[in-house]
Amino acid sequence: MILHSTFAQPAAPRDTSPLKRGSRSSAITLGIEMEIPEFNNVYGLIVCDGRVNELAQLLRIFLDVGECEVRVKTSQFDGEETLRASTETADFDVYLAEADRKFLFNGAVAGDTEQVCDFIKKLHAALQDGGFQASLEVYDDNNNCIAEFHAQLVRQVRQAPSQ
Repeated sequence: MILHSTFAQPAAPRDTSPLKRGSRSSAITLGIEMEIPEFNNVYGLIVCDGRVNELAQLLRIFLDVGECEVRVKTSQFDGEETLRASTETADFDVYLAEADRKFLFNGAVAGDTEQVCDFIKKLHAALQDGGFQASLEVYDDNNNCIAEFHAQLVRQVRQAPSQ
C-alpha cells in the first residue's frame, strides 16, 4: 500500500554525507540477527521522469517482505516529491536532485558485504526491468566503494579487506 501525504513546511536542506541515521531496526533471518547499519552503505541516482508513484509501487513489490512501508510525500511549499522505503533489513530515502529529474537514492541494507551486494544487484535489476535508469553503489564500513551497478555496468570494485 502506498501512502501519499503532504506537508506544509519547506523542505529542509539535505545532507548526502554518510551521517548516522535515525533509529534502525534489526531482523532475524535464518537464525542470524541482521541489523541495519547506523550509516548509509548504498548511494545512487535513479532517473524517474516524474514517475515517483510508479517507483514507489515498484519498490513496494520488490520489498514485499514482512513489515514494509513505502511512502511518497509532496511538499506544499515547492511541490517536490520525496520517497521513503523501510523494511526490517533495508531503509532508503529517494529525493529530487537539484538540477534535473534524477533522484538521489541513499540508505542502508543489513547484512554482510555479499548479502548487501546481492540485495542491491537484485534491486538494480528490478529498477531496470521497471524502466528506470539507475546507478547504485555499495560502500563498506570504511566508506570505500566495493560494488557498482550502472545501466551498462555491473561489477564488484574490489573485495573488502579481511579484518
